[in-house]
Amino acid sequence: MLLGKTMEARALSLAALTVGGLTLLDYFIEAKPLFYSLYPGEIISFLIVWGHGGVQLADTFAPVASFIVNIIYYTALYEILLLGVSRFAGPSANEAPRNILGIRTIGLGIALLIAALAGLADVDYRQHRMNDLYRIAINGSLAQSAEACAAVVELAGFRGKQAPELLFHLLAPQHSYYDKRQDIALQLLAKRNDPEVTARLAELLQPYTSLWLRTEVSKALLDMECNRACTQFILFYLDRLSLGELNSEDATEHSPDFRFSLKAEQDEVVNRLGRVLGKDQSLTVAVLTDDYGIGTSYPSRLALQLIGTLQLRTACHELIRPNVKIYDPVLRGQVQNLIQQLKCPPLPGPH
Repeated sequence: MLLGKTMEARALSLAALTVGGLTLLDYFIEAKPLFYSLYPGEIISFLIVWGHGGVQLADTFAPVASFIVNIIYYTALYEILLLGVSRFAGPSANEAPRNILGIRTIGLGIALLIAALAGLADVDYRQHRMNDLYRIAINGSLAQSAEACAAVVELAGFRGKQAPELLFHLLAPQHSYYDKRQDIALQLLAKRNDPEVTARLAELLQPYTSLWLRTEVSKALLDMECNRACTQFILFYLDRLSLGELNSEDATEHSPDFRFSLKAEQDEVVNRLGRVLGKDQSLTVAVLTDDYGIGTSYPSRLALQLIGTLQLRTACHELIRPNVKIYDPVLRGQVQNLIQQLKCPPLPGPH
């Protein structure tokens, strides 16, 4: 009987020490997936962040769930270890101090410490995993196209701010690929429905970015809610074009026939951006008023042109603003034409 209890105690102690040792080892070797599965809290975290068929919660919830589960797990683990020691060494080894809830104070402290380490390991794992996926996505050759595209998809599945930042690095003008990894990155960024991401996408509308990128961004913005920053970036790009700046393809391509075909694609981009601006006329007019001088004595030519092209009747209030004298005769004529074109109501006369 004594031999049986001794063997049982040794088995329990060995099991507890093995799992606990591997758990700590997991943390110190950067939480590689092989050992990552040993964390009960991290399994919960994994299901929260990566769960298929359900709503993915924000990454910030995963470490919290992991921490709570680990507290329970490691407290139970410590109890098993003490149970094994008590059966091996006798009842006197089981006289550890207890708190009012009946939980060993030392055991709870150790459990909290290990749970905290495990929570840090969870954060470390996600950090290292995102960095690994980014390296695969950005360095993969054409022969590794499938792996690179899969890495982009997995990277986009992470919530928080770092994953979008890495995807935007992949879309930077200095990176160019013959496969679909950048297309996938842009599409998955657009699906996040994040105002900050929307503004960052609009920021990619620059004369020096590729026609492909400007085309895809203009398509994506049609299905997104363009906030104030997004509107400002679109207008900034259109303003640069109106001032005569060349797009990158215009500056490098000298064949007249090819440049003619490019012109059709460029016009499509501009037309789509106009439709994006027309979705929220009040916001567009507000930015044109604040940044492009509508309602002042020297309004921007681009602003006047857009008001006419997009039929922004909400700009009437600014166009007919009293006590504003436009000194430039050309601009004054444009404003008068817009007032007639938009059928702006006349100013109320004096009583």
